[in-house]
Amino acid sequence: MANRLNKAHGVTLVELMIAIAMSGIVIGLAMFTWTYISRHTTLQKQKSLFYSQAEAIAAGIANTVRTSPNVISYSTNAITCVDKNHGDTVTYELYGDSLRKNTVGIPCVAEGARFTTFAIEEKAIPIQLPPGAVYDEKKQIDVLLVLTLGMENGTGLSCTVPMQIKVKKPLDNTGISARGLWNF
Repeated sequence: MANRLNKAHGVTLVELMIAIAMSGIVIGLAMFTWTYISRHTTLQKQKSLFYSQAEAIAAGIANTVRTSPNVISYSTNAITCVDKNHGDTVTYELYGDSLRKNTVGIPCVAEGARFTTFAIEEKAIPIQLPPGAVYDEKKQIDVLLVLTLGMENGTGLSCTVPMQIKVKKPLDNTGISARGLWNF
């Protein structure tokens, strides 16, 4: 019974120091993991917002052109058409790092985003007249416009969104496509 009373209870200073060091390591790893996951989640949200905004702007422009009764003109970085709802002329153009609709900049929700590319390219879809067929002025050819919208932000994030728009374009009297008013 005397042995039992003399036995020391508790922990030594060395055991206490080891426990504190191990707890610090576990807490440090948990904080590192939490910070990494939070940063990665925030970055993915920014990427998602960035890409979805670029796609939404490109789809809006493509829809305006696709549903327009007349595409008046286009160049490599601008297009002018008639709005189907109001009958007003709508012009989209890249001016510096700003994409403008009727001289008003299109706002970007994504932080630090700017426009780098707004390109329009025409790709003719060839027509074939049967042998001996007579050319009809009222016929139109299908034309594929490829609209490319590029955006980037200051952190190195960038994207390019291509959109294809199939439109009708009238032929001139020689059978060659005319670049005047487009009726579709």
